[in-house]
Amino acid sequence: MRSLKTTRFSQLHLLLFGLASSLVGLFIYLSHAAPNPNLPGDLNNDGRVDGADLAFLASVWKTNSASADLNGDSIVNGADLSILLTHYGQTVSGGGSSSFRVGVIGNVAGWGTPMQQNVLDIGSKLIREDVGDFALSWANSHGITDICIIGMSATSGGTACPIVELDNEPYNSSTWDISGWAQTAMSVAQQVKAAHPSAKILLPVGPPWNNGNVMVNGQWVDCVLAINNAAPGIWQYIDGIAIHPYSQPAGPVPGRFPVLDKWRSNLKAIGHDIPFWVTEVGWPTGGINWPPAQTEQQQADYIGQFIDAAKARGDIRAVLVYDLQDYGPRDSNSEHWFGLLHVDFTKKPSWSVVQQRILANP
Repeated sequence: MRSLKTTRFSQLHLLLFGLASSLVGLFIYLSHAAPNPNLPGDLNNDGRVDGADLAFLASVWKTNSASADLNGDSIVNGADLSILLTHYGQTVSGGGSSSFRVGVIGNVAGWGTPMQQNVLDIGSKLIREDVGDFALSWANSHGITDICIIGMSATSGGTACPIVELDNEPYNSSTWDISGWAQTAMSVAQQVKAAHPSAKILLPVGPPWNNGNVMVNGQWVDCVLAINNAAPGIWQYIDGIAIHPYSQPAGPVPGRFPVLDKWRSNLKAIGHDIPFWVTEVGWPTGGINWPPAQTEQQQADYIGQFIDAAKARGDIRAVLVYDLQDYGPRDSNSEHWFGLLHVDFTKKPSWSVVQQRILANP
């Protein structure tokens, strides 16, 4: 659970905001989910207490709506508002309406008619990566949903993406200053939320190797705690922790899961319960550098077993497999061999494995 730690609002200010948003609340009412039993005040069951819940409460003010009667006295009034405000800004990953999703990252270099035909075959869901601007587009049965990866120098306040990942593997830089980065990330997250309150923000907390630790002032510190020390207010803006749990040594369930357990424990210890998003994971079928090459059947087995294990954890919201198609020369660079498709668009065994899991997790 997490609490709102920065901007302070009086009950009157928040109530006036809710009343001004009553039309929004009416819309929520017409398509309203049952309240979240695991988080008081989460009236629309999306795993967090925020303005949408406040707007709904305002829309049924002084009625006997069971959906907003938090204390069970048959009237929605100041007592219920007080309960909601007590939990305002908190989240819970175990509850809510978020479902487990499976996607695929694809290379823009291969984007064209043949691939578009194959995309339809994989179940009409795809992650597409535009390497130049780090834009990721997720095509699904509900239309196009975007995941934008934005650098810390990006003009981020104007992005219209519903899902925003703050940077891509910043820990791979030898000069990464996690403290300064965390403060910048919080500023960017504030900009995004101010411009697009409904946007979901994903934070890469650090490398999944080295037991999830990073060097700070000459000492090894857990990445979650290092970020919290530098920018303790950041968590109120974060909807998911972005991770790339590539396996070393190779295997179906990376040895990174214990790191996730440690990060989960540390997050809860500081009052936050935020789900993970695996925004990259995969196994190459060629090359000689890291990660080590696998047979095509091993790749298929490992991907399938990883997705199943991630779903069983209950704290992972999505797995995005890297990547759709092999690219580049057929050389020793492992980066060129992660695809579910060969360079000529013929399928590896992993194609059907991922397809089945996409269709099983709509």
